[in-house]
Amino acid sequence: MSSYKKTIYDSFVATLSDGYEVNYYTHYYNAVICREIIEANIGAYDCYVVMPHFEAKNSETEIAAVFENIPTGKLLLLDRKYAIPGKRYMAVFQDFSQNFFDGLLSMKESVTRFKELHILFPHYSSHPREVINGLQKFSRKYGMRYTII
Repeated sequence: MSSYKKTIYDSFVATLSDGYEVNYYTHYYNAVICREIIEANIGAYDCYVVMPHFEAKNSETEIAAVFENIPTGKLLLLDRKYAIPGKRYMAVFQDFSQNFFDGLLSMKESVTRFKELHILFPHYSSHPREVINGLQKFSRKYGMRYTII
């Protein structure tokens, strides 16, 4: 678990009242593994909390299948927004696009000294692709070129 995700996990657990039990499973950014973990535990929990960060190679169908067997009202998505057609669920998430834009904006004086911005973002990355939208928005607003490597 990354230090970032550990901070989220620890904060989440700290807010729970006494009497709650939390079991932690990792899906290693793989939607198929995540689905298997959930299916093996359907009915075992009052709530299923998932951080839906998956590898780019996982298809939309594989990702949607992760959530299909979780009963309505028992799913909480943390950290990353994900649209699940036809499913009602709770969510607490970041706006990765706006956060990336705001980060660049906070360093605007330094960043705009460069002619071009480069971001290393491998196609297989499990990082949110929305950060690219934040880069594009910043680049358009301040007339900068950018390259995605």
